[in-house]
Amino acid sequence: MASLIIFVCILDTYVILVKKEEKLLRQKILKEENTVHKARKITVIVVLVLAVLLTAGSFGLGLVIVEASTQLVTNEQTMEMYEGAWALEDFDADAFREKYSIEEKSMPSTFQDHNLPFDVITAPGNENVVVMAHGLMGNRLTNYPTAQIFLENGYNVISYDQRSSGDNYAQRTTFGYWEKYDLIDCIRYARETYPEAKIAVWGESLGGATALLAMAYEDVQQDVSALILDCPASDMAYMIETSMAQMGIPLPMGYLLACGDFANGVKLDFHYDDVNGLQAAERITVPTMVFGSRGDEITPDFMVREVYEHLASETKDLYVAESSAHIEIRNDERDTYVERLLALLEQAE
Repeated sequence: MASLIIFVCILDTYVILVKKEEKLLRQKILKEENTVHKARKITVIVVLVLAVLLTAGSFGLGLVIVEASTQLVTNEQTMEMYEGAWALEDFDADAFREKYSIEEKSMPSTFQDHNLPFDVITAPGNENVVVMAHGLMGNRLTNYPTAQIFLENGYNVISYDQRSSGDNYAQRTTFGYWEKYDLIDCIRYARETYPEAKIAVWGESLGGATALLAMAYEDVQQDVSALILDCPASDMAYMIETSMAQMGIPLPMGYLLACGDFANGVKLDFHYDDVNGLQAAERITVPTMVFGSRGDEITPDFMVREVYEHLASETKDLYVAESSAHIEIRNDERDTYVERLLALLEQAE
């Protein structure tokens, strides 16, 4: 009997010890689970904080890219360019002013309500009109040497200042996206002023991008008979990528473009894909002449060829010079430039 009592006591003690061990084990497990939970919670918080910081930093970087890429020139810079352009093309401004009537005009832009300055240049007997969109760093005066080609061949000229150029103080250069509205205003002015005239549009470089986007906008083509593109830019993302590559920024280009595109959408309400000249070209049906050069390092000949290939126009022509620099074809091969341009205009309705 005593042995049984001793056994029961030992068993009770063992059970108590086991239960105590189980309790300690459960407490240990619970403590470890709490530790893991806390670690996970801390990890999540750290990740969220890093994500917020990365997003904020990326957005801040994007805003820097937006400011750098959409204000490429100032009005003051462009006002100094025309004399150099005239000298490069051996342009006699005095003789030009004496031969042609030049009337300085302006009107409020229908987009953002800024003042839109333009010159109306006419010659006796000319019945048709060309609206001219200059390139980056230019202004309405830098168009004058090329305007002579049109003035000598039956076209009066409307040459206007693009955004942030000359006397047009609208801010932002948007590779044609906002610029197209000023060009459209000039086309509509030409139609109202010369209701029976054939209207052509000529654009060089950035002005070519403007012309592409304007011509593809709504029903603008109904008022235009022909389009001339001289070394047109066609892709905002490519132009920004090229500029940033030259800066040597030590970050992946895809990341930089993504930051810039996101910030551009937030700040300016449009994205790089909205500024696509190739998509615009697919909607253009008027007769179109495209000039480019294998020696062009700003709008390479592959870009010009893509524009030509995407045009929906049944009547279109492409001339690619061998070695001319950007927008220098009309100086290096003027006879060919004029011949191809006039041939295209003759086919315009």
